Amino acid sequence: MSTTLRQIEVFRLIMLTRNLTEAARLLGVSQPAVSQSLKELEAQLGLTLFVRFGSRISPTGEARLLLPEAERLLGQMGVLQGRATELRDAGAGSLQIASMPNVAACILPAAVTSFLKERPRVNVKLNAYVIREVVRQVRQEGADLGFVYAPVDDPAVAIEPVIRAPMVCVLRPDHRLAARTEIELTDLADEQVILLDPLNTPGLYLHRRIEETGVRIRRVVETNLSFAALSMVRSGTGIFVTDPVVLLSGLGQGLVIREVRPTIPVDLVAIYARQRPVPRLSVRFMAHLKPAALRICEMLREMGCEASVGQGDA
Repeated sequence: MSTTLRQIEVFRLIMLTRNLTEAARLLGVSQPAVSQSLKELEAQLGLTLFVRFGSRISPTGEARLLLPEAERLLGQMGVLQGRATELRDAGAGSLQIASMPNVAACILPAAVTSFLKERPRVNVKLNAYVIREVVRQVRQEGADLGFVYAPVDDPAVAIEPVIRAPMVCVLRPDHRLAARTEIELTDLADEQVILLDPLNTPGLYLHRRIEETGVRIRRVVETNLSFAALSMVRSGTGIFVTDPVVLLSGLGQGLVIREVRPTIPVDLVAIYARQRPVPRLSVRFMAHLKPAALRICEMLREMGCEASVGQGDA
């Protein structure tokens, strides 16, 4: 039978009190239980640790030499237990997040800031990827939590809706369509239009809707970088059709934002790996993201976009 931490704790308390009865009281057990534990420890170590003189006991030289090691071991166990408590209560540890660039830049920072105020000892790692790589990172446990646009056609990940918002047109105030309260896809037929790459989910939605409506847009600039598209709008290249998340960067300031008709809703979702329990820190982060998402929806509504939290056919 191997030595137990309980036996070492009994040994240390007897060394400190030099009294079996007092050691038993401190441990909340009977004196015979302490005596038995000490007897078993001595048998396992092959050493006599205490010499008894009637009702008194005195430590041997071997016991004095073992005491520092016993205290070191118990101290390490205390550190281990404290660390486990922190992790159980999500007070420490690490959180790895994978996200699309727009979301990483425009939505997550406020949630990360709030989260770290509550848990300053947590290490957060936020990396940006294209959508399929975000899904792969979560599926293969390279990330605890991911943020992408729905749908996510991968049975290995579970989803949680975050924000639903419609796609919008971004144009200069001096553009001929700027006076409109909303813009029909048919209005774009003769315009220079900046479209998102169809490998990007909002871009795919838009390309599909254009095909469904039969609109033939004659002049197209295609990009996978929303920030570049906004700069092109500002310089007069054309109209940018996008999900409104990038507008939270402030790069759309001074530009006109109009919803597209027919409406093209886009759902931002959080994703988790199905094959393991959702990490505690991921749950806590999502609790901080929801107030941030509410504020973001308010900002989008001020821009004229109908946005909602945690809804959609994700």
